[in-house]
Amino acid sequence: MADRAPAADAPRLSRAERIETMAREIARLADRRTGSPGEVAALRRLDPEHPDAAAFWRLLVKVDGPAMENPRAVTAWAMIAGGMARMAPNHHDGAVWPGRALAEVGVSEARLEQALRARGPHHTWRATRRLCDMLAHHAQPVDWRGLGRLLLAEAFDNDDEAERQRHHIARAYYTALHAE
Repeated sequence: MADRAPAADAPRLSRAERIETMAREIARLADRRTGSPGEVAALRRLDPEHPDAAAFWRLLVKVDGPAMENPRAVTAWAMIAGGMARMAPNHHDGAVWPGRALAEVGVSEARLEQALRARGPHHTWRATRRLCDMLAHHAQPVDWRGLGRLLLAEAFDNDDEAERQRHHIARAYYTALHAE
């Protein structure tokens, strides 16, 4: 079968739609009856700076094929896929802001502060990975559109967008924390 490029006139999905597509694909892979536990495990072990899992590349083609040409985009999508896989099958709920979810599972202010201070893809991924593991422990899904935007902004050195996403996370965390 020959490789085919997407049609030139095919509409490009928005960033949020691509993140939602990835969430659906991870859910499909994580399904206990029909999924692929080996692929989810490979995504959980993924090193975003050196993504080598075939499962990741198959996923990226479905979500954002043109990103394969850009190393920064590959790193960002690998962080998103790895984080979602670490939390699967309870990884995404579009109604649960990440900050609120972190407050609800008892993430400490110090841990949140450490994550919000992380800069650059490597450090942001390490902090995000720890938070994903905490959320997974409590089977707490989050709206991955927010976390995804933060990881994409970090990978592309878009400091303004990264700060906006950090502020959204902090605002939702402290709002939830003080509502209790």
